[in-house]
Amino acid sequence: MGVKIDLGFLKQSGRKSLIIGISSHLIPTVLVVIFYIVWHVYLDFDTNNQIRFDLYRDTVLPWSLSSIVVVASLLDEMNLLNSKIGRMAIAASLMESILLIIYDVVGGIYFLGSLSWGPYRAFLPMISFVCFATLIGVVGRPVTQWMVKRTIEGAPLAEEYIGFILLMTLAFAFSSTIIGQGTSAGVFFLGLALPSGPPLGSTLVTKLEGIVDALFLPIFLATLGFLIDFSMLGEYLGMTLHFVLFDVVSFIGKILGVIGIASLCRVRFQNILILTLILNAKGITEVEGVFRWEDLQNKHISFITVRLFEILVVAVLVPPLLKILYKPSRRYYEPRRRSLLGANRKLELKILACVYNQDQVLPAVNIIESLCINDTYPLSISVLHLTQLVGRVSPVLVEYWKGMPSYGSTESDHIVATFSGFKETKMETMAGISIETYLSISNYSSMFDDICTLSMDEKMSMIFLPFHRTQMDETLIFANEHSREANNAVLQYATCSVAIIIDRGGIGNNLQTIHSRNNVFDKICVYFVGGADDREALALAMRMALNRSVSVTLVHFKPKSATASEEDPIIHFTEKMESERKVDEDNIQKFLAENRDRNTTEYLEMEVSDGEEMVGIIRKTVAKFNLVIVGRREGILKSEMMFGMSEWNEFPELGVFGDMLASMDFDCNISTLVVQQ
Repeated sequence: MGVKIDLGFLKQSGRKSLIIGISSHLIPTVLVVIFYIVWHVYLDFDTNNQIRFDLYRDTVLPWSLSSIVVVASLLDEMNLLNSKIGRMAIAASLMESILLIIYDVVGGIYFLGSLSWGPYRAFLPMISFVCFATLIGVVGRPVTQWMVKRTIEGAPLAEEYIGFILLMTLAFAFSSTIIGQGTSAGVFFLGLALPSGPPLGSTLVTKLEGIVDALFLPIFLATLGFLIDFSMLGEYLGMTLHFVLFDVVSFIGKILGVIGIASLCRVRFQNILILTLILNAKGITEVEGVFRWEDLQNKHISFITVRLFEILVVAVLVPPLLKILYKPSRRYYEPRRRSLLGANRKLELKILACVYNQDQVLPAVNIIESLCINDTYPLSISVLHLTQLVGRVSPVLVEYWKGMPSYGSTESDHIVATFSGFKETKMETMAGISIETYLSISNYSSMFDDICTLSMDEKMSMIFLPFHRTQMDETLIFANEHSREANNAVLQYATCSVAIIIDRGGIGNNLQTIHSRNNVFDKICVYFVGGADDREALALAMRMALNRSVSVTLVHFKPKSATASEEDPIIHFTEKMESERKVDEDNIQKFLAENRDRNTTEYLEMEVSDGEEMVGIIRKTVAKFNLVIVGRREGILKSEMMFGMSEWNEFPELGVFGDMLASMDFDCNISTLVVQQ
C-alpha cells in the first residue's frame, strides 16, 4: 500500500484539497470529543463508566478517517480516478492517511512514555522513532533508487532485487515492532519512502498483488467472519448502542466537515455530495483496523460485530449512490460543440493529438503536416502521451518536457523529441505553429477523462486518436483492446470533433521517416455520401487543400435518379432528407468555389444504386491515394444507401467505410482518418 502512494501528488493537488482533507477529519473528531463530554459528564448516561474514552479514541475516531487505498479503489471502480472530483478525493484522503500515521506515532510514543519511569525515559520512544525514520531515509530509499537505476527501462526489477526488498521489509517490520509502532506502521513508512510507479512499484504489484488478492485476502476476511456473533449484541445492548451512536456522530461530523469547507472553496453542490460519499467510503483498511482490535484483545466481540456490519452497509450503499449522482455526460456538456466546420479558419486551429506508444507518433505528425500551417492559418498542437497507471494509486496529468525527473521515461522523451523536431523543421520555412506536450498516467478505463477535460480546457476543435490496432506488416497486427475502450469513451463524451487514425501504411514502424517526403500524406481522398460527419471530414480536407504540396480528391456518391424516385420504397426524399441534402450540397459548392483556381484538387461525382456499388468504386480508386478521410456516423441519406451493411461491422466505432478500410480483407495498405463531428 505504501509504495503505491506518491507523496508528490500533494504538491499538485492544491490547497483546496488539503484543507478539505484536514477539515473532514478534524471536525468529526472535535464533534465526537464534545459529544463524549456532554454524554458522560453532563448527561451522566454512562453511570457505571463501562465505556472509557480510549474506546472512542481507538474505534470511533479512526472511523472519521478516509483511507487513500479504499478511496482510490472506489474511484477506479467507478471510472472517476481522473476526474477533478476524483483527484480532489485522492488528495484529501492522502492528507487524512498522513494524519493517521501521525496519530499512530504520537499514540505509540505516549503509551510507551506513560510506562517509563522519569521524564527522560519518556523521550526514548520518540528518539527510537526518529532513528527508525532516519534509517529508512539513509538505507531503504537510496538502496532501492540504486536498484531502479540499474534496471533497463521497461523491464521489471530483477528477482534478486525483489528478494532483497522483501528481506529489508521484514527487517524494518521487526524493528518497528521493537520500538512499539507495530509491523503495519513500519512497513507502511518504508513503502512511502520507496519510489512509486515502474519499475519498483509495478514489479512489486505484479509479484505480490495476485497472491494477496487471490489467497491471503480471502483467508483474512474469512477469519474475521468467524468473529461475528450477532447473539452478543442483545446481551451487551447498551454498550452496542453507545458505539453505534458515536459512529453516527462521527459520520455526520465528516459530512458537515466536507460540506462546510467545500462550500467555502466554491465547489459545486453536486460535486460536494459526490465528494462526501467518496470520503465516507469504507473498505479493507477499516477491516484491517478491526483485525488489530481482535489481535490486541482490547475490544469486546460486540464492537467487532457492529463495526464489520457498518463497513458492509457503507460498502454496499456508496457505489450505487455514486452512479446516481455522477453522470459523465453532465460534466462534458457544452451548449455549443466545437468543430472544424464551425471554426473560423483565420483563427488558430487547436488540435489534441493523443498517442499510447511511440509507433503512433509519426502517422499523427504526417497528418498534421498535411494541414496548411502559416501565419494566416496558425495551428496549435497539444500532444498527450497516455500511459497505464501501474504501481501507484494517484493518477497524473502534467505538462511534460524532455528529461522530466518525476515521471519521465525514454518513450515520453522520444515522443517529445519527434514533435519538437517537426516543429523546428516547420519553423525554418514557416511560422504559425506551437506545440505543447502533456503526460497522462492513469487506468485505461478513465483515460477518456483526461482527454476530454484537456480538450475542454484548451478549447480544442479536434482530437486525434490512434486506432487500437496497428498493422506491422502484411500478416502481423498488434492490438490493444484497452485503448479501444478509451477511444470509444472519448467518442461518446468529447465536446469537439474526433478523428481516429488507422495506420496501415507502416509509417509508425519507421522512426527515420519523419523528414522523408515519401511518407507525408500528399495524395488525399474524401469519400462523401452525406451527413454531419462527412461534412466535418470535408472541412478537414479543405484545410489540407490550402497546402500547395497536397492534392485532395473529393468523391461524392449520389443515388441514381431511379433510386431516388418517389415510387422507391427504400429511398424517399422526405423534407428532412431534402434539408440535409441541401446542407451537403452547400458544403460541396464551398469546396469547389475555394479550389476553383487550384490544380491540386479534383471533384468526382459518382451515381450509385446501393452500398455494394459504392464499395466496388472505393476498391478500384483507393490505391491512388495514401490517405483516405471518411465520416464515421451515417447521415439520413447514407443510412438508406448503406442499408444493412453496418450490421457486419467488426469495429462499429469506425463506421461502415472506416471498418472496411481497416479490415485485413481489404487488400490495400492505405492509412485512413475516420472523423466524427
